[in-house]
Amino acid sequence: MTYWWVAFIVALACVLEVAATYLLRKHRKISALIATLIAAFVLIYKSVEYIEYLVTDSHVYPIEFSQISYFCYSVITLAGVKFMMPMAGYFAFATGFGNMLAVLASPDTMVAGFGSWFGLAISLVIHNFLFFGGLLLCCNTVKFSKKTAWTIPAGILLSIAFILLVRANIFYPDIPSTDNVVFLQILDASILEYLMPAEKITTGIRVAWYAGVSALLAGTATGYYALNAATHRNDAARGDYGWCPGILPVVLYFVRREKQRKK
Repeated sequence: MTYWWVAFIVALACVLEVAATYLLRKHRKISALIATLIAAFVLIYKSVEYIEYLVTDSHVYPIEFSQISYFCYSVITLAGVKFMMPMAGYFAFATGFGNMLAVLASPDTMVAGFGSWFGLAISLVIHNFLFFGGLLLCCNTVKFSKKTAWTIPAGILLSIAFILLVRANIFYPDIPSTDNVVFLQILDASILEYLMPAEKITTGIRVAWYAGVSALLAGTATGYYALNAATHRNDAARGDYGWCPGILPVVLYFVRREKQRKK
């Protein structure tokens, strides 16, 4: 493992982000501001990147789950759509955490997948930002309503529908190929071919794969909600109702304060 130090840096960054989330647990406005700034950075950087691909006719589009997460987290958080915060936070957290696991499992493969150290560094920074932003939305901003729990599975199903439409050439008809899209490999279970020959992948193995993936998604989504409930358990007793990140909540806050000042 030549690049073990890359895995060490990523793991250390995640530990520091967890510690920062804990230290900021009583500072809701600051946490919301940081989450908003992360969203702004990711949205601007990734928008410029994909616009450049479009201008240069590179046929590169955001189709992986992580790539969808860039815009899901950024747009929802910046807009301050409170009922969709569970989905935004979960997508960001899952993407960041998944990237961390991938780097820890095989840092050499991760380094080899990038053409430059700059590209690798930017990717790791963005994924760590998403991990941090997902934690902040969950633990330090607002308590999720049980009535909005549907947003996470709805977001996952919409993402699945989107990638299937890409494969059917409904979206991005000029895309060269979807053979290397990991999201699709997970959906059609072809990713199992990295572990065993295709002819040995039986129907039973496929069923077990889909059951395992479904259980993983359900378990992590439930765990994410449970973490939010645990970290906001005593909010009402303290008279603390959180602070929603985004531009709209800030605007509404100043509007209310101005009205109170005039009274």
